[in-house]
Amino acid sequence: MNTVTELLTKIRLLPESWHGAGTVPHVVLEKLAALLEARHPSVSLETGTGRTTLLFSHLSANHTVFCVDDRAGGNSYGAVRNSELLYAEHKLRAWSDANYTQELRLHRTD
Repeated sequence: MNTVTELLTKIRLLPESWHGAGTVPHVVLEKLAALLEARHPSVSLETGTGRTTLLFSHLSANHTVFCVDDRAGGNSYGAVRNSELLYAEHKLRAWSDANYTQELRLHRTD
């Protein structure tokens, strides 16, 4: 991806039904992109996955996502994991509902 503007344009083109868990408005993605560009975070963490994950995957040096593997339902995890817009060098972790909270509590970013 050449520029943040290009990335945002491609994310905006994803259909509203891209995954079943809902999405953030475009204005939120734009504000988030501006913040990430200004701050250049070395570490970021997200619970849940979607369009914001695509953005964070390019603008954070080390982005980790904790989410439930919902490929049998809303498919947020599958949609992001399979997206050509995901910078896949970052970690996208999915767990069942049973161990999600435990894994999140134990995660360390150092």
